[in-house]
Amino acid sequence: MKNSIVTMSTIENIFNQSFVDITKKVALLDIIEETPTHSEIEDLYSGIIITNGVYNSILICTMHESVMKEISKGMNNGKKVDSEDIELYVGEYLNIVCGNALTQINNLAGKASRLSVPVIIKGPYQKNEEVEYEQMIEFNFSSWYGLIRVNMEYTFSSS
Repeated sequence: MKNSIVTMSTIENIFNQSFVDITKKVALLDIIEETPTHSEIEDLYSGIIITNGVYNSILICTMHESVMKEISKGMNNGKKVDSEDIELYVGEYLNIVCGNALTQINNLAGKASRLSVPVIIKGPYQKNEEVEYEQMIEFNFSSWYGLIRVNMEYTFSSS
């Protein structure tokens, strides 16, 4: 397929749907997209994934600690996860969500991009790279356990 069909709207829809579908299927958690707000998320963690290739991006996913616990519990067949393992589960969750979305983008583009290993940190992520991206997308999702905010900056190269 030609990469001319990979628009900002296409990328936004792919990532949005990947978050909703994968969160339900893998983490057994229903999330609903909300209008982005700039309110602070307390007790937050940030997950960071970078992609390289035809689709270059940085994705920063911040979420309440309670959401992280619920995601890890869902991924562990409903059993509570030891606190030291929660970040591992959430990193794998982000890897699955972003891998699903990136596979769809790669298939549409007919070219490959790769994911970095997810990094999870306590608190907000302060972007310090000097990489400039052409587009920015933000989504907010809510669940019974708290919020998930996704900020993504990207450049899609057609060459």
